[in-house]
Amino acid sequence: MSKPTNAELTEQLAQARAELADKRNGINQAWHYILHDMPELERRKVQTFTAFNIDDVYASIHPLLIKHGVIIVPRVVSYEWRDGTFPNGGACLDFVLTVEYDFIAISDGTKFTAVGFAQGRDNQDKGPNKAIQQALKYVLIQMLQINTGEDAEEDPGDTPAAKEAAEAAQAKAQRESDILHYTNKAKAAIFSMAKNDKDEAKRGFELALHAAELTEIVTSDDADKVIDEASDIYEPVPKESEPITDGSDAPFEDGPHSG
Repeated sequence: MSKPTNAELTEQLAQARAELADKRNGINQAWHYILHDMPELERRKVQTFTAFNIDDVYASIHPLLIKHGVIIVPRVVSYEWRDGTFPNGGACLDFVLTVEYDFIAISDGTKFTAVGFAQGRDNQDKGPNKAIQQALKYVLIQMLQINTGEDAEEDPGDTPAAKEAAEAAQAKAQRESDILHYTNKAKAAIFSMAKNDKDEAKRGFELALHAAELTEIVTSDDADKVIDEASDIYEPVPKESEPITDGSDAPFEDGPHSG
């Protein structure tokens, strides 16, 4: 019996590989089945807009990954921290992340890779967690071809409702800042009138506030009005002994009006 030629061996090997491939799902075929079985997802309302919840995405795809033999392995490519600002003007940290996700078929180890980008914003240490959650969420939304009903160029933060909420938050923050600033200004003046006696200054502040028919000091005029009322209670002190009254700090604390 003659030995097979190199050409015959090459042909036999190719045929064996083709037969083996027919018996294996492979990542492409497995993902096709996942797409076929993927249920419809509903968006939930989040503040002023609607979005897909990451838990819903996980709950939907988890049994399909098991059924069709696919695992997902993340790999962080890059990340960085950036200084950011909330809509109300508060400081925060932005965690910007790039992740590669390998989708691997357990039947034969074939895979494809998808890249996710995300930004997690927080004023403590939860930025990385938010970013990694969002990165996988949007990779899965794209890979599963989930119809979001959103225009990629439309930013939820640009909607009228979102802008109104941001403006309201900014106005609230400004009001709180004004109350602190002008209340401290009045307190500093009254503290000087009371000859640096904290207990007496607290009493004089409450009397002057009541006399001015105010419950809180919001504007510069309110502060001036309270100071005028206090000047009727105390004898004026020489200007050279008066403390700085720019509202930067309060010389005493007094309940809801404290700085």
